[in-house]
Amino acid sequence: KQKSGHTSMTSVAVALGPLCPAPSDCRGSVLHHSRQSGALTQIKLSAVDKRKCVSVLEGRLVCFDWDEEGTRPLNVRGMGMESDPISATHWYNRDCVLAAGQATELSLWDTRGKHLRAMDCSDVSTDELGRRIQCITTCGSAADTSIYTGDSSGRVVLWDVRKAGRPVITRQMELGSMLRAGRGGVRTLNIHSRRSKQSMIACVGKALVLLDLRDGLLSEEIEPITIHRDVLPVNTVDVHGDVAVWGSDSGVLGTYSML
Repeated sequence: KQKSGHTSMTSVAVALGPLCPAPSDCRGSVLHHSRQSGALTQIKLSAVDKRKCVSVLEGRLVCFDWDEEGTRPLNVRGMGMESDPISATHWYNRDCVLAAGQATELSLWDTRGKHLRAMDCSDVSTDELGRRIQCITTCGSAADTSIYTGDSSGRVVLWDVRKAGRPVITRQMELGSMLRAGRGGVRTLNIHSRRSKQSMIACVGKALVLLDLRDGLLSEEIEPITIHRDVLPVNTVDVHGDVAVWGSDSGVLGTYSML
């Protein structure tokens, strides 16, 4: 048992490994596990359909669907970006994916791999201190034009992403100085709404962390979550219902109960 009644679960669902060589060859493929393969650094479940996922694997933006049993990825689709993707999320609760690249690239895709439009995110990728954005997530509302980002210094920023022009910073919070595991910065973010209360589950440094959201602001209540040390560092996390799905640098995928 963790604080606030949270229970840690480490049952492994599936391991993902090398992706097929080219995006055009990926349709219908299954991802197999190999410890020599690139890391699974991001996985996001669709708010509309829990079987649809977007991930960053081996430096490539990849969409796939879970089978009916939730144990096998199907219809794997690779998407080509001008720079390696660092993070992706489903956008506006629709069948679209928003992805941030290593440079100043913010791209909107549909889940079939078609590029829809690009945004100028030169202020999102880095700031004047050279901090590198490492993750991106939406607020979950179809009417909301805001996104959260986490960077290499341990900072979480709330941005207003307008239809035209550059994103504008509205709020921010520093986490690096508050966590011993802050080295490596904020790796991934996900908002979880339950019982009229919003929280954010994040990977900060080598830890899985639960953050309390109040009126769109992060509170100072930070709850570390303990999982198996064998699979650290945790690189990615997402939530569907009351279950968080996390992935490690060795390609292992696990679950964590939010109840």
